[in-house]
Amino acid sequence: MATTDPKKKMGKNKAFASGYALTNVLRSEPQIDNVISLLLSHLDRFAQTGEQTKYFTFTSFDVTEEILFSSQFGFLKTGTDIGNAIANGYWLSMYASAMAFYYYFHVAPLGNPVVTWLNILPYGHLFETTIKAMKTRLRDERDDESRFDSVGCWFRAMEKDPERIKWRDVQAVTVSTVGAASETVSCALQSFVYYMIRTPGV
Repeated sequence: MATTDPKKKMGKNKAFASGYALTNVLRSEPQIDNVISLLLSHLDRFAQTGEQTKYFTFTSFDVTEEILFSSQFGFLKTGTDIGNAIANGYWLSMYASAMAFYYYFHVAPLGNPVVTWLNILPYGHLFETTIKAMKTRLRDERDDESRFDSVGCWFRAMEKDPERIKWRDVQAVTVSTVGAASETVSCALQSFVYYMIRTPGV
């Protein structure tokens, strides 16, 4: 999503496609089962106490990180929105929608390292959370302490073709994947459970 030139995008898509392959995603299935178990324990507690929180959004973020980084952000374990990554989702969607029409305004005054470092725009929190996980994953890669996940595929693509795939490209596709996957999976889970509850016959 970060590359607008069609030819460059085609080349990068080929390098990143393996990270989304079903065979790679299935390697994370046991860990995803653990995340689902955490979700079910939260739902059990909710059934008893009525204590509400963003269970499904926490789940989608943690599942996404398992597939990408072989770890969890920790939203479900802590029951909190770490780094306000989720709270900013609404404003991030609004910002991204508007900036799609004012691309150059975003790139020039707003899309620069200083603004990102100041963490004042909606994407700053998501970016910071993702990059922190990415750096941890890179350290684990060097220490050989992680399974072969999506980011592992992309690190290999970067090593194989450093002229075409750079660290910034891997950053861009990872941040985009965390943002896009987490929101869509969360919406799907909420909708599914809502309609199941509203339709007792199923």
